[in-house]
Amino acid sequence: DGAFGGVARSLLTRIRDEQSSAPCLALGVGTLAPPTDDPRETQCVRALNDALALTAFAELRTLYVPLAGHACTAPLPPPPLLSLDAERRFHTAAPAAAWLDAVTMPLRCRAPLWSLQALFGGLQVSSSFNICAANLALPIAPDATPCEPDAHGVPYWFFPMAPCQLKPGARQTFAQAVSWLGQPGGGASAAALLPPLLPCRSSESSAIWTRPQPLALPLGFPQFFAHSVDERGRVIAGAEGMPAMRRAADSEVLSTPVAAALQASQAIGPLVSRVSDEWRTHRRAAERRVQGAIDADDLTDMTEALMALRDAYDPPDIDADDNGSESDEGDGGYATLSAGL
Repeated sequence: DGAFGGVARSLLTRIRDEQSSAPCLALGVGTLAPPTDDPRETQCVRALNDALALTAFAELRTLYVPLAGHACTAPLPPPPLLSLDAERRFHTAAPAAAWLDAVTMPLRCRAPLWSLQALFGGLQVSSSFNICAANLALPIAPDATPCEPDAHGVPYWFFPMAPCQLKPGARQTFAQAVSWLGQPGGGASAAALLPPLLPCRSSESSAIWTRPQPLALPLGFPQFFAHSVDERGRVIAGAEGMPAMRRAADSEVLSTPVAAALQASQAIGPLVSRVSDEWRTHRRAAERRVQGAIDADDLTDMTEALMALRDAYDPPDIDADDNGSESDEGDGGYATLSAGL
């Protein structure tokens, strides 16, 4: 996200010119402002990059998914991010890779009725509602606060993967697509677990894809759930508190259940509001910083698009039910599908 000049701008131009009508899934992994002696200049650059990240794809048929990246490792106020191990090289790659592997599983397995176009339709993606929340679930640590267990008593915890995003259970989502790898019992079992974890306003707007096989990660891949995996990805034999799911010390892969959710939800509202507030605060400084590099009219258009996103994702009462209708939850009525390798 932090390089909207150069390669990123060229890529956006090519997408606009050649594939403006094609659906596209874009992931943002965080921004890192360039080093400077003036902290105000750093803040205005970060505000500009974040604003560009949220608005760059609004005119295209693109779904933008903000993720936690290298600039998000500092402690943040609640709601907390997924806990990352800052001492490990490339430590932010593992959760993003696990989420992407799970959420794209139906596409790679050629599941029925799965395409980006169908996904965008189900998530109600539009030019003013094209940012979705990403959530990841893994087996939680023994000392973590437990949540709803699965059919076998194994607790799972869904983590928001974007800074300032509300926890997934804090808001009812409009629509969502959930992929669950390593879930025994198939879609019916997963559907029974989701209402308290990922509440949705209508069961018809929640699609669940399941696969009995868990996610297999090479142990050479940089790990973040690795209190028993050394810096080179090797399992430390006999490590204290090693979960039963971990394989023996001579194993080459780590198999773990994982669930990923992609949600059209106003849980992303705090993120959009934060970016909007920071841009309004630092706009004048940013305009001076990029004078001659970015046209003033483009910045005006970006500001209008950002304000429209803020209004769409963070209205005054985001849980108000205008028609007095009740959400349809917990009755096993989720659209469930299974995919195999």
